[in-house]
Amino acid sequence: MQVQYLAADGVQDKSNVAAYFNTLAAQGCEMVIAVGVAPVDALIAGKDRFPSIRYVAVGGAPNAGVTIVEVGSPDEIVEGVAAAVRTLAAST
Repeated sequence: MQVQYLAADGVQDKSNVAAYFNTLAAQGCEMVIAVGVAPVDALIAGKDRFPSIRYVAVGGAPNAGVTIVEVGSPDEIVEGVAAAVRTLAAST
């Protein structure tokens, strides 16, 4: 498994962060994890163009096709993301 991290530079809004989301999706990522309001908004807005990707969002409202990890302490977020990744990886 390869892991790639992209931090969005510049203004933290959906339109700016969408370019980073699109880069990950176009590169054939099997799973995209978004953390923060703008990255989660960009993921939600763009996910339907890439239906084969599995999505995890830290925070945000429930959305079809996206596993939501509740915001909590750093340890709770780490465990929530890890559990979501394990579950989604096992479903292939």
